[in-house]
Amino acid sequence: MCNTCYGIHAARTHGQLEADSGASLKREPFWNFTRRVIEASESAGFKIQGVTTDMGPANTAVWNHTGIESTCSKLTAGVLHPCAADRTLYFIADPPHLLKNLWNCLLTHEVTLGSQTVQKYDLPSDAVKGYVYVSKLLDAQNSHELCMAYKLKSCHVTPSQYEKMRVCFAAQFFSRSTAAAIQTCVNLDILPTEALTTAWFLNFVNDWFDAMNARHKEAAQFYGKETAGTQVLKEMLVVIKDLAFSGKKTWKPIQAGIQLSTAVALQLSQEVMSTHKLQFFLTGRLSQDPVENLFSQARGQGIMHPSCSVFRQALRLITVAQYLQVIKGSAYEEDGCTYLIDYSLHQMLTMKLKNLRCRCYSLHQMLTMLMELKLQLAPQLTVLCSQLKMCATQGLLRSLKAMHCMT
Repeated sequence: MCNTCYGIHAARTHGQLEADSGASLKREPFWNFTRRVIEASESAGFKIQGVTTDMGPANTAVWNHTGIESTCSKLTAGVLHPCAADRTLYFIADPPHLLKNLWNCLLTHEVTLGSQTVQKYDLPSDAVKGYVYVSKLLDAQNSHELCMAYKLKSCHVTPSQYEKMRVCFAAQFFSRSTAAAIQTCVNLDILPTEALTTAWFLNFVNDWFDAMNARHKEAAQFYGKETAGTQVLKEMLVVIKDLAFSGKKTWKPIQAGIQLSTAVALQLSQEVMSTHKLQFFLTGRLSQDPVENLFSQARGQGIMHPSCSVFRQALRLITVAQYLQVIKGSAYEEDGCTYLIDYSLHQMLTMKLKNLRCRCYSLHQMLTMLMELKLQLAPQLTVLCSQLKMCATQGLLRSLKAMHCMT
C-alpha cells in the first residue's frame, strides 16, 4: 500500500490523498490507517480535500465503509472530514484508470446509448461498436501508404495483458484523430453510416478525459464561469447513466467510477476556488499519476514485483535521484509536476539571489548614507577650505615680510 499527498494548486498546502493498495486489505483497518495518514498530514500543515484511488476491491470496500455511493439513483461523493466538522472529504476514482477500464469495456462489449443522447446529438444509431469499427479502420489503412490514424496499431484492438494497462493506448483509442478517421471512412463509403455513432462517442470520451485531466490554465475549471470542459463534464453525468453494455441495462463499476469522479471534479473545483479565492482549478491534480510514476521508477530498478525491503531501497535511490526523466515504456504519462532536484535548485538559487539582493541593498544604503553625509558636511568643508586658504595666505605674507626685513 502506498499513500502520497499531492498539491492541487501552486501553494501545495491543499491536496488530496492518493492511495494504492492490494486486494487483501480489510476495509476497516484500511480506512483507519488512511484516516491516520490524513490526520498526520493535516497536523503537518496540509489540507486534505480528497482521496484518490483506483477501483480495486479494497478501495471500493472503503468507499462502502465510509458511506460513499455512486449508483444510478443515488450519488454521495463526500463524507464528513475526520479533522473538521465543517469540511467534506471527497473520494475520487482515478480518471486514467477509468479511461483504461472504459477502453477494455468497449473492446469486449457493444455499448448502447440512451434514447435521449441519440436524439440530442442526432446520431444515426444507438450502438457504439468500438472494436468492430476501429478494427475495420485498421484493415482499411493497412492497405494504403498514407494512414488516417497513424498511431493506431493492432495493440489498440487486441492488447496483451500488459498493454491493457497503458493509458497512452487508451487515450489514442479515444482520440479526435480516431473519430475523424472513422468519419472519413463513412464519407468514403468504407464504413456504414452507423459508425458515426462510434465516432461521436470516441470524440466525446476524449473531451471528457481532457476536462478531467487538465494540467494547463487553458483547459482548467474557472470560478463562476462555465467553460466547454464544464459542459462536457455535466453532459457525461447524463450520458453515463443511460449506457447499456451488451444489451443489459445493469449498473457497471465503470459507470459508478465515472459518475463519482466527474461529480467530484465539478463540486470540489468550485468549493476550492470559492474558499481559497483561486481563479482556476486544474483537474489533472486529482489523478494518482504521481503514485503510478513512483511505481514505474521503483519497477525500473529491475524487479516488477518488489518486496517491502527492496521497494524501500528503491525508494531511497528515487528520493536521491528523484524523477530526472520518465521511464521509457511506463504506463503513465508525465504528471506535470516539478522535479524535486529542480525545485531544490530553484530554491537554492532563490536564496542566493535573495542574499545578493540583501548585500546590494546594504551597499546601496551605505552609498546613500555617504551621499547624505557629503551633503551635510559640504558647507563645513567649504568654510574649512576657506580658513585653510586664509591661513596659508597669512603665513606666506609673514614669511615675505620677514625676508624683506632681513634684507
